[in-house]
Amino acid sequence: MLEAVKPDEAAERGRLSAVKPVLEGEKRDGGVRLVASGDWLARTVGDIESLLSETARSDLGERITVDCSNVGRIDTAGAFVLERLSRDLDNGRRKVEARRRVKARRGAV
Repeated sequence: MLEAVKPDEAAERGRLSAVKPVLEGEKRDGGVRLVASGDWLARTVGDIESLLSETARSDLGERITVDCSNVGRIDTAGAFVLERLSRDLDNGRRKVEARRRVKARRGAV
């Protein structure tokens, strides 16, 4: 499910390598559950932007749960992208719910 990103030059200078962010969907309990995992960081979320836009435009039904319990590291950019996805999904006809919010960890980024 998760694919490790090889360390880049920044990692060699002391910055941790990152795990690509992933968003997977599954039909469950009459709705759709979107599961976010990996590291949602400013340097990684660009890779998933087109998938998020496509997901927001998709017909996912009336009940959508965004589950963030498997997110590794997250920064402000990652939180913004997930919040924007939730807003884009909530078009007035859908019920969007966030579950298992990411707990902030000191030194997570």
